[in-house]
Order: sequence, then C-alpha cells, then structure tokens
Amino acid sequence: MAPERSARRTRTLAAVILLMLTVPLGAGGFTPAETALINQSIELTINHDYQRAINLFRHAMYAPDSPPARRAAAHFHTATIYAAWMQDREDFAYLSEYAAHLARTELLTDSLLTVDNDSDLLFIRAGCHLYHSYLAKRRGNWWRMYRQGIAGIELLEQLAEQDPGYREVDLGLGNYHYWRSSLLRYFAWLPGISDRRAEGIAQLERVADSCRFGRWLAVSNLTWILMDYGRPEQARELALEGRAAFPASRHFLFPLADANWQCGDIARADSLYTLLLQLVREDDQPSRYNEFRCLEKLTWLKLDQGDGAVAARLREEALALPLPPSARRALREDIRQLRKLDLRSP
Repeated sequence: MAPERSARRTRTLAAVILLMLTVPLGAGGFTPAETALINQSIELTINHDYQRAINLFRHAMYAPDSPPARRAAAHFHTATIYAAWMQDREDFAYLSEYAAHLARTELLTDSLLTVDNDSDLLFIRAGCHLYHSYLAKRRGNWWRMYRQGIAGIELLEQLAEQDPGYREVDLGLGNYHYWRSSLLRYFAWLPGISDRRAEGIAQLERVADSCRFGRWLAVSNLTWILMDYGRPEQARELALEGRAAFPASRHFLFPLADANWQCGDIARADSLYTLLLQLVREDDQPSRYNEFRCLEKLTWLKLDQGDGAVAARLREEALALPLPPSARRALREDIRQLRKLDLRSP
C-alpha cells in the first residue's frame, strides 16, 4: 500500500491555483468584452495554453490609453498565468517574468490605493501577497511564506468587511481557513485555535455556485480539499465535472485519478494515471517531476492489483529519471520510499 495516499501528497500538482484570474480588468463593473476576455484567459490557462492566455492582456498592459487600474489588473493576470505555468511544469523557468509583472502590479496598486480604496485594487494587492507567499513556500522560505500570507489574508478580511458581496474573497479565505485548520487540527483544543475546515469548504462551495469567474478554480481546489476531508466520492463528482468541461486538463485529471483511488476504483485510477503519464511525456516537462509522480503512483497501483513485475519495472523507470536537483530535493522522501521496496521475485 502506498504511504500517505491522501490527496495532501499530490495536491500541489494541480490544485492550489490560488486566486488565479478572478480579478476584473478594472474597477466600476464589467463590460461584455472584459467578461469574455477574463473567461477566455481562464479557459486557456486550465487547458495549458499559457502563452495565448498571456497574450490576451498585452494590450491592456501597454496601450497608451489604458488606465492605471486596468494595467495593474492585466499585469496581475499575467503574473498568475506564469505562476500556473511554473506550477504545471514544476520548475521556476519563468520566475523573472513572473516577478517583473508582480512587481509592476504592486507599484501600480500601491499608488492607486493611496487615493482610492477600491475593492478590485484591494483584491489585487491581497493576491500579490498570496502569490509571494506561495512562491516562498515552494522555495522553502517558511518565514517569508508566513509573513506574506498573513498580509494577504488580512487584506482579504478587510475587503470582506468593506464589500460583503465581493464573492471572489471567499476563494482565498476558504482555502486559508481550510488548510490552516487542517494543519493545526490536532491543536484545536488550545485557546485561539479552532477547526474552521467546514467553514472553508462552505466558502469555496459558494464560489463554485455563484462566482462569475472563479467557479472552476473553486472546483479544482475543492476536489483536493474534500479528499483531505474524507469525502472522496464528492471530490470525484466535482473532478468529473471539471474533466467534462476541460477533457485534457491535468488540473482535473490529477485529482480525478486520486479520487478514484481513494474511492477504491483501482482500475480506473490506473487508467487515468497511465493517461497522465502519456500527457506529461508529450508535454516534455524539463523538471520530470510530474513524470516521476505518475510512475510512482502507477507503481503503487500495480502493487495493489498484485502485478509485482510491472510494479518493479515502473519503479525502476521512476528511479532512473534524470531529475534536476530541485525536483530531486522535493521528491526526496518519495524516492526513499520507492528504493525501500523489495519487488524481487522469490
């Protein structure tokens, strides 16, 4: 049986898309063209067509007649797409582009917020903090992760109080309330620590039901959260909805595979991870991180099905991958677990 088979082990492959692409292109309502642009960028990103998604915002970023609020939102959108691209590849290939667009967003929003406490601008600024926190976590800088994360959450809470109808806030706060409580659930008896997992799930479900732009992002996050919460059947239903809308998206195929495994449908999980292995190999991801993950999962699945010979072959394929140092560090414990396996025939 695979060690720690819970969704916690693989949710970073696809799920934590954070606040990606939920901010309007400017304050004061949405034009039909803006709404269409945002939804198109979301769909392109979920379908891994990152460069086309980025190109959608070039005019808003650089046109001479583009107002500062619209430029700020366009830079933020672009940074989030680069973040999703790097997460999908499991490397930092676009770090300089990501950092430059995030810095430009901060410069513009900080200037605008001195004269206008606009809800959209507050949301963008909170998103900048949370993206800094996310990147710090991925790079192992835990103190910076904490400081930036708290700053972002405080701004979201301020926005929730200032504008209760700003539904996108629930996407950030719902993730925060759930995962913080999940990490601290064994200390819930201490003063000041409470279990807010159910509250976080409810917030994300509201986004999935009523948010104009965050529905599929909330669905993606909920699939992993519900598996962590012990509700894999519901997670599988949501992942199936996502796959129906985006058939080739790894953002829904990964949680769907894990949800099937948790539900006991080993054959279906095996089939989905086999498909994912094919997709990540076709994408030729330089870090080989996701390729290792697929081979690792398939090794445990074949063991569950009693096929030790195939499990041994898959295990050797995984251990033979030329992983770069960053991926090898991130996978250190998984590599150790695979090496401990004794799959030799008696």
